[in-house]
Amino acid sequence: MKKNKKIEITNDDIEIFLDHLNSHRERMYESEDVIYPKTRKDVCLVVRSIEGGSTDETLYMLWKNKKGIDYELIADPKIGRVKIGRFALSRYNIEVDASGSSKEYKFIIKKSELGLR
Repeated sequence: MKKNKKIEITNDDIEIFLDHLNSHRERMYESEDVIYPKTRKDVCLVVRSIEGGSTDETLYMLWKNKKGIDYELIADPKIGRVKIGRFALSRYNIEVDASGSSKEYKFIIKKSELGLR
């Protein structure tokens, strides 16, 4: 019997996602930070900085399931520098608390809605 291969977001997945974002934007993103929770690699946060030394950053959550990779915008570039306060996975939910210079975000989604266990 074959073992199920563990689903993980790879560096190639992240590069494809970033290329997709850059192909749909007037301003190019130049750097990113990728944050994984301690226990899994099938979900992560990506903080993107816009070129030219701007303090504008965007926060995305990426996840990968059997159908492929998908993402959700959590914080838009209007908030300034992004600070992640919490990125936690409970039995049923994924929770992200983030803030910027002008706004705070609390994002909670059921793992089952994303096709994750």
